[in-house]
Amino acid sequence: MIQSWIPNYALSFNTPGWSLSVELFFYITFPFLFNHFYKKLPLKKLILPLFICFIISQIVLHVLLNSIFFEGHPSASHNFTYYFPLMHFSEFLIGNLAGLFFLKVIKIKNYDLPIISLIMLTVIVLKINIRISYHNGMLAFLFIPIIILISANNGQITKISNMKLPVFLGEISYSIYILQKPIFLWVNKIMHYLSLDNKIIIFYSATLILIIISGVSYTYFETPLRKRINKKVIITTT
Repeated sequence: MIQSWIPNYALSFNTPGWSLSVELFFYITFPFLFNHFYKKLPLKKLILPLFICFIISQIVLHVLLNSIFFEGHPSASHNFTYYFPLMHFSEFLIGNLAGLFFLKVIKIKNYDLPIISLIMLTVIVLKINIRISYHNGMLAFLFIPIIILISANNGQITKISNMKLPVFLGEISYSIYILQKPIFLWVNKIMHYLSLDNKIIIFYSATLILIIISGVSYTYFETPLRKRINKKVIITTT
């Protein structure tokens, strides 16, 4: 969980694993942020400094991308720009702000129409963008409202998303993310061995296998392990 701090090793072993370094950094810093800032300051005093941090981070990202420092992929400069934990810290801060806003301001009601509108706007933005990098959190301006409204929604979208299948897919979503690279490499090798080179067949076969393995991992590995860890933590704290 430290590979992203060393640019040359950021994508080592399992490429999506770079995010674990970033997440661990977030988890370590959160108690300090909560005890020294979020717990003591009102929401109004947090909005401006956190928003400024986010804007500065985006400016730094785009300056680096358009400088002689950035050598493209693959390179240490690319890994630093896209995967170094501090480059993502503003995403975490703006996410904290969103969480505080949700807890203190937002009301539970039907937000189906705004959610659909924001999703459509996101699709349009992704379709027309040609110059802006979204990698280090720029889409937070759209994703955060969507996340907040879905969390506070009691409309039809929530009723559908609370069904067993969507809930289960949500539960295994991280397994899908972290296992995608090894599973796709494995399926590609098998397909190549079988002389099957149809990319569409390979993609959907790998996706199906990925979902199945992620479900098995979640059911028989992640859930039992999490229960054991929680049980030990409860026993230790009591």
